Amino acid sequence: MNKYTQQLLSDIEDAAKNASFPFIAKELSLHDWISAEAEEVSAPTRNLCEWTGITPEMLPPSAMLNEKEVLKLLEALKQMLGAYNCHFVLQTEVPEQIQYEAIRQNFNQEITLVRLKNQIYKITHFS
Repeated sequence: MNKYTQQLLSDIEDAAKNASFPFIAKELSLHDWISAEAEEVSAPTRNLCEWTGITPEMLPPSAMLNEKEVLKLLEALKQMLGAYNCHFVLQTEVPEQIQYEAIRQNFNQEITLVRLKNQIYKITHFS
């Protein structure tokens, strides 16, 4: 594994460890809640690149990586996205190289942050 890939894995791991959320944690009463539809419309958004510090330009095309590097980066990216509650889920089995490319090519997403029941849920759609 080359030095760049090792450094990128370290950066992705750091981003996962430093996941932060833009809400102040507090207990809310029943009257503080608004409908889920109204919450989604008025919810703040954050750019995934700015939020994580990882940009698509940092992620090399899979053609430049060997199979081991693709697997390591894919797993690290999935873990990082999970830390930000932006899970990458496919409904069918897809080769790892294609999964990695789907994340890489769609990484610059706007994430809608919605709070429900004292939890923060992100709504994102990888196209």
